[in-house]
Amino acid sequence: MIFLVAVFGGQAKGGGPCDKADHVQLCQTAVKGATEPEAALKAAIEHLIVETERARDEAAKLGKMEPLDVCKTNYNDAIRGLKESLNHLKTKDKRSLKTKLSAALTFYVTCDDTLAEGRVVQLASDVLTTDAMLRQLAGVCLYLATLT
Repeated sequence: MIFLVAVFGGQAKGGGPCDKADHVQLCQTAVKGATEPEAALKAAIEHLIVETERARDEAAKLGKMEPLDVCKTNYNDAIRGLKESLNHLKTKDKRSLKTKLSAALTFYVTCDDTLAEGRVVQLASDVLTTDAMLRQLAGVCLYLATLT
């Protein structure tokens, strides 16, 4: 009986990599059940790449406008940097890893700023909503990077 209390008591407290993340549910979705920080970060980065590709493709469907073109370029740059961050994770180059993750976050913010300056916010409201999620997910990745 004591053994069961110890086992289940430990599970109730948590202890997973997402427990102290700003966006716990988003983090849990992104890490796909990984419990080790490095595996969790890898899964989260891969998830962020997929979501960024989806955002780029959705922005492309809105047509050809300069602000959206900037966003598509930024998404491509973010994807490239995120793929590089996976290599930095593998080689344990923590500084470069965090730099690439921070850069991805900056690319999403720049997209939003460009849409606002181009006065296409209403047309691109879905892009802004998606960018908000991408920024949160990039923040989750940066948080998980502190655990590796």
